[in-house]
Amino acid sequence: MPGNMRPARTSKRAKARPKARISRAKKAKIKTYAKAERRVEQISYPAAAYSYEEAILDNVIRGAKATPIPEEAVTFSEILSNLTKNMKTITYRFGINVGRDLYRTLNSKKHYYWYEEAIPDLVAFLEKSGYKDVTYTLTTRGLRLRVYTTDGAFVGASVHTFESGLMSGFLSAASRQMIHVNEERCVKNDADYCEFVSSQKRDEGNEIDMSVAVESFAQHLKMSMHGRKRSNRISSLYHALSVSPLLNRRYSGAINNIAEHMGYRFGDYVFDNRKVTSKKISDCISKTASLLNFGEPSIRDSKEIDMKFSFSPELSRKEYINLSLSFMNGIASKAVMKNNIYSTMQNRGGRYVLHIKEKR
Repeated sequence: MPGNMRPARTSKRAKARPKARISRAKKAKIKTYAKAERRVEQISYPAAAYSYEEAILDNVIRGAKATPIPEEAVTFSEILSNLTKNMKTITYRFGINVGRDLYRTLNSKKHYYWYEEAIPDLVAFLEKSGYKDVTYTLTTRGLRLRVYTTDGAFVGASVHTFESGLMSGFLSAASRQMIHVNEERCVKNDADYCEFVSSQKRDEGNEIDMSVAVESFAQHLKMSMHGRKRSNRISSLYHALSVSPLLNRRYSGAINNIAEHMGYRFGDYVFDNRKVTSKKISDCISKTASLLNFGEPSIRDSKEIDMKFSFSPELSRKEYINLSLSFMNGIASKAVMKNNIYSTMQNRGGRYVLHIKEKR
């Protein structure tokens, strides 16, 4: 060897170990996995199938066109969602899941560093959903968020359980620790604004007095039907999201029975126990359906109950149509026996069409 150069010494530990032999079958599997990985990388976002809730959230965030619906439709679902502690818990937990999905969707695009950075986007989402004049303060004690509104029937309790859960899920996902949100003030309980406050514990609040809530809602709906000026309108996409807890098949039967009772009591206020004709019933149902987001009504026969309702794609779910039908059956029972009305549902191009007709 030239000069004083000597071969470098290698320790026993540094010596390369003999490579393990790989069988042909294993090599084939590795190639298959590599091809699959390349295919996944080639798929552009969003590749994964959205859930129903994630699809609606994405549409609201993007500002997709949505029909504004009257506040009466929201109040109707809020009463049903807060009648019992069990329903309140179900609605709150559903809201938490939606709030987590909302944060995950926003964070995938904006990559928040501090959780406080995400709160303006939570406020923006609420405003896109139809809630106006949303303000918030963030202190060492947590978040305090207010929504200023003067519209809505008196219910006698705080009813924005879904919104409380949504904020809770959003803040919990952002901070990576469980944060609850309680509604301390509500416009539907004689307050000037709705106020939500973060907390380490959940306050379940009081149950709604069903008789008070139903009577108040019936009067409020009657005034709206006769032309009361309405100011607040909620996005139809957001409404479809907030009613989802009511559509679970395990307890939809009980919910539908309550909705039918509410329809019957509303009929008492509208008709004042006078003799009611099928024509008056049809007119009442048509106006009510528009207020409660029960599809787009069309009257086919003015002498008897013969109507069709076309539901928007986001609300074209059998459970929601059955809920709507229950309330309308309650109204119709003021003039027609329940067994004398039949209904059919058809799916036409992604929209459900409900047809109700009086038997003769």
